[in-house]
Amino acid sequence: MGTLGKPQGIFRLDDSDHWVGSYILRTDLAKILGVEDSALEGLGFTNVAGEEVIDENVVHKALGRGEIPGAVPPEWRKVSLNEFVVTAVAQRAFPSCEIQRQVRVRNPRTRRPNTVDFQLDVAGHPSVLIEFDGPSHFIPRYRGDLPHPLQRKEELEQSAGVELIVWPYWMHVCTASFRALFEPETRGVAALWSTNAHFGDFTTPGAAAIIETITERFNAVGEDGYGYLYEADSHGVHKPAHPIVQQIRDGRVARDRLIPNGAQDPARWLPTALR
Repeated sequence: MGTLGKPQGIFRLDDSDHWVGSYILRTDLAKILGVEDSALEGLGFTNVAGEEVIDENVVHKALGRGEIPGAVPPEWRKVSLNEFVVTAVAQRAFPSCEIQRQVRVRNPRTRRPNTVDFQLDVAGHPSVLIEFDGPSHFIPRYRGDLPHPLQRKEELEQSAGVELIVWPYWMHVCTASFRALFEPETRGVAALWSTNAHFGDFTTPGAAAIIETITERFNAVGEDGYGYLYEADSHGVHKPAHPIVQQIRDGRVARDRLIPNGAQDPARWLPTALR
């Protein structure tokens, strides 16, 4: 799903590999949340391309306010829309998989328990932990004290004895991205279409290498690098072009916003129109 920015594009639960966007179909939302359509009355649905959809951010806020009856069990203190989407998509990628939310793992450095977003168990494969990292894990303007993006991964893997996968905000939540974690021949889908957080904003030294390491785990690095993340309908995926491409072409935004520090080949980080 998208992060920040104005909503663009439509996400389709049953074809998540090919449909990227911030809007969720009404019929999909009921499936994702496990509720009847009547529970969605009162939400701010709109019409896009002839279909009834809703901005994911509207749903996220409604969940936080408890405005969707039956969506959040009473015993859950808080839950994000992303958790529901991840569960729904993972079950489509691996129908018999087991998913545990909010897994507690002791941090050997602090000697305190940490909470990891998910543990995913797929038959015939080792268990993995999955931690979803939004922009606040990479850009200090969202967070004062910014540790190395891979520090927590390395620490918790020592304690848990299983791999912890960092799922960054630029990786699309789709069945291909899940399968890529277990099937080396499958390519995950990376995509950016509305975020205001960009690779050039990262301040951790060697940011380019960090992005490469995280993205390679999903087999999602393009043949020419990362420019395809911003392009419309790239790699057979229905998605809008990120508005920053036109903003850079118009001279309103610096091209460096897309190029992380430590990049040896700037063109590798740019869409074709900006090279």
